[in-house]
Amino acid sequence: MTDHPIWLFWEGPRPAYIDLCLQTIVRRCPDARLLDRAGFDALWVHDRDLPLDSLALNHQSDFIRAYLLAHHGGLYVDADCVALRDLSPLAEMARQHGFVGYREPQGYMSCNLMGARAGGAVIADHYRRVVTRLRRRTPLQWLDLASTPMDAAIAARGREALILPTHTVMPLPWNESEALAVRRDDGRHAALMVEDAWCYMLSNNTIRSDERTRLLSHMPAEHLLGERYFLSYLLRRGLDLPPLADAFVPEPTPEHLGGHEHKTQFDEGALDYLIARFGASSFLDVGCGPPGMVYYARSRGLHAMGVDGDPLYARDSPVIIEHDYARGPLDAGRYDLGWAVEFVEHVDEDYVPHFMATFGGCEHVFITAAVPGQPGHHHVNCQWGDYWIARFAEAGFVHDPDATAGVRAHSSMRSRFSEQTGLVFNRAG
Repeated sequence: MTDHPIWLFWEGPRPAYIDLCLQTIVRRCPDARLLDRAGFDALWVHDRDLPLDSLALNHQSDFIRAYLLAHHGGLYVDADCVALRDLSPLAEMARQHGFVGYREPQGYMSCNLMGARAGGAVIADHYRRVVTRLRRRTPLQWLDLASTPMDAAIAARGREALILPTHTVMPLPWNESEALAVRRDDGRHAALMVEDAWCYMLSNNTIRSDERTRLLSHMPAEHLLGERYFLSYLLRRGLDLPPLADAFVPEPTPEHLGGHEHKTQFDEGALDYLIARFGASSFLDVGCGPPGMVYYARSRGLHAMGVDGDPLYARDSPVIIEHDYARGPLDAGRYDLGWAVEFVEHVDEDYVPHFMATFGGCEHVFITAAVPGQPGHHHVNCQWGDYWIARFAEAGFVHDPDATAGVRAHSSMRSRFSEQTGLVFNRAG
């Protein structure tokens, strides 16, 4: 073990973007040591009576990083971090000062990047508070083993700590993570970079839970590195990859498009149910906007594509066919399952046959649809379910009441559109 080890921890399956984050850290810090729960167990000597395996993963991580620094010293870095520079000087700063860390943009101490001298006053105080809290055996709040005890330790021992400027570790506040999913060309991304940052510390919890960013957690590595999202740019910078050469300046989103509001209405539960019911192996998301469900379907092993007219998301996308249904019909090919969540109400009634031509290539179709009076951007054809049952019948589809009941029961959509208005159709005959 080196004198100033750099510790990483991850337990369980890793999204591709986390793997790429880890690659940026190892590229800058080749001796960084990635532990999982079993790897930590080999180092865990003290306080083994604590109920570590009954804790949620975030609280396990909180204890593990406190333990590692208190007993072994060095630098701890969360895996959801894009390293832009060699981080080992931070470990040396920790050795000299006793502790090095930073404050979240909201002002409280963070524990996702911190360094300490083994047994140093700050980390020893923090670890003692973590252990004391765990021995109470009462329910834990999110920060009970992290910022809460660290704030107290810094208040008591802060003279022995070096606090880094927040912008040098977390230039993009975690509560503004939606910026990671903005598509631009690399030149405009570069203009937004904080060049003196050690890294861009991210928030995996926010990325996975926010409907504006969750697609990033489902994307494969090759698409992340080849795409125009800000996260893609950061990862390329962290891996010293060349910028994307072509300019990307799509025209402004037309007024009749953009009803997606820059987020995906995720419904993994509904899609999982339909895949199992129909044995679907291909998927087409019509009016997808950001292609979050396309990437989720791909993560399930389906051949999946989306269709959208908004050039901000469709232009140059490897998974979206750019098409505006106000301009005409589209034959997108043959798919087992068509999907249109909160899309059909945005299309003028005169153009309904245009997207029905696309659904004509699907064996089964699932839609949700805004009802009369429901507010929303460019809601021009809000209808009750009977209307859509009739329109799909005209296009050669039969409503499937059993599948409709099943998909509504299995829906996991946060906004409950699937549960309230979801309809399933099968090709007649």
